[in-house]
Amino acid sequence: MGAFLDFHLGEKEGWKAPIHVAAINNKAAALGTLLLLGAWVDLPDPLGLTPLFHASTSGYTECVTKLLSYRASPDVYDESGKGPLHQACMNNAYEIVQLLIDHGANMNAVNVAGNTPLHIAATRNAVKSANALLMRGADRDLPNRTGQTP
Repeated sequence: MGAFLDFHLGEKEGWKAPIHVAAINNKAAALGTLLLLGAWVDLPDPLGLTPLFHASTSGYTECVTKLLSYRASPDVYDESGKGPLHQACMNNAYEIVQLLIDHGANMNAVNVAGNTPLHIAATRNAVKSANALLMRGADRDLPNRTGQTP
C-alpha cells in the first residue's frame, strides 16, 4: 500500500499548511524538504498569503532564498495590495529587498493607499532599501492616493 502525503493538510479546515508553518517559523530546512517532496511554493493560506509573503514579513532571509530558488512568485499581494517587497521595506529587511528585486518583484506595485515599496521604505527610514529600489529603477515620482511622492 502506497503512502500519501497531504501537503495541504490543515488548509481545508482554515489552518495553515505545513509550508506556511515552516515559513512563519524560519525553518528553511523544513521548507526545502517540503518543496523537494512537491509542496506548492505559492500555496495561499486561508487569508491568501503565500509562504514568501510570510517569510518576507518576518525577515527570514534564508527562507526567502529557499522559496525564491523554487520560483516563488514575488508578486502575490494581500487584500490591501501589499506584496513581499512592501513587507520587506516595512521591516527594513535590506537583504530580502535585494533578493526580491533580483527575482523580478514589481518595484512600483501599489497597495490600496497607492503606496509603492519606495513610499514605505521612505516613511520607515529604510535608507538602504530605498537606495536599492532607486538604483534598480523604482519610480521616485509616482504619487500615492494623497498625492505624496516618496
